[in-house]
Amino acid sequence: MLTPTSLNPNIYFYPIGNTTAISITQSLAPQTTGSVLLLGCGDVRNILFTKHMDGSRLDFTCCDIQQAVIARNIVVLSLIIDDEEGRNQDSIWKIQFYMYLDEKARDLLALQTKKLFDASQTVEAWQSSKYGTEFRFCSMSTMSDVRNMWDFYKEGTNTERPGSLQQFIAMMNGARDHQARRSGSSTFNFTALRSTKPALLTPSLMKDLDTLYKHLELRRIWRGEAIANETPG
Repeated sequence: MLTPTSLNPNIYFYPIGNTTAISITQSLAPQTTGSVLLLGCGDVRNILFTKHMDGSRLDFTCCDIQQAVIARNIVVLSLIIDDEEGRNQDSIWKIQFYMYLDEKARDLLALQTKKLFDASQTVEAWQSSKYGTEFRFCSMSTMSDVRNMWDFYKEGTNTERPGSLQQFIAMMNGARDHQARRSGSSTFNFTALRSTKPALLTPSLMKDLDTLYKHLELRRIWRGEAIANETPG
């Protein structure tokens, strides 16, 4: 049945969540098996933290309006599964959190997305692959959209375009300038407010919250320091 489509011109892409990870099963009895439906799932932080806290067998169904979120999540989780000896932990971390990848992380991303792309030529091929038992698609259209993202990642990481780093930094500078014009210098960031307890209970310490946030790794990446440290020249 055809229904009217609502267009949302202001769709924001959140490749990295801006809230503290939680254990999704924290209200359940320990070692309770079950199925979890994540609507607007975002990145994998809640899944990974839940598995860290709860060793029971769980089945996650992840839904998100953006195919890039699902594509990224499968890339990261499949990398973790394949990295049995833990040799690629640093690169996996960069693929998940860094805005500009060094050569090693870029090569790993290209290799992994090629494997996922090749394994998903058909539904039957995906189901019979090593990843099909761990990651199941609920529809062919979802798999097609996600596969297109893997193709985009695969092709985008195969070659380094001349001047791409300079273009990337220029775009980041433009985004920072836009943020400064909209927010000014008097903003106060409440991200990860919950994780500051019990210091949060002391009002005099609240003034330090924004200062602490500015020293987080993600803040360093946003300012471009991590980009400069991870790229040659």
